[in-house]
Amino acid sequence: MPRPLTTRANVHATLALRGICQRAGITIARLRGPDCSRPIAFKRYYVVHALREKGLSFHRIGQLINRDHSTCVAAIKRFEDSVYTWHSPTPKARDHFLEAAE
Repeated sequence: MPRPLTTRANVHATLALRGICQRAGITIARLRGPDCSRPIAFKRYYVVHALREKGLSFHRIGQLINRDHSTCVAAIKRFEDSVYTWHSPTPKARDHFLEAAE
């Protein structure tokens, strides 16, 4: 059963999601929406990766972005495969990943 929305952990997760979406250049509504186009999917992969780096579980990330946890696991793999293809898993490579999505 999902936690109530007023817990400290949920507030932290929501604020993290808002900040990461702003950095990625995508609205939360668009991230949660059904659009599977490449630019949106790439940005979704980035957001999932960034939330995971903040310590959120796949289940919780899935709740935040309106996806199943297995979709989040796949998003992490796709993000890492794309970023590590450039042989530079650094913030610069992540920025390049987002630019390629636009």
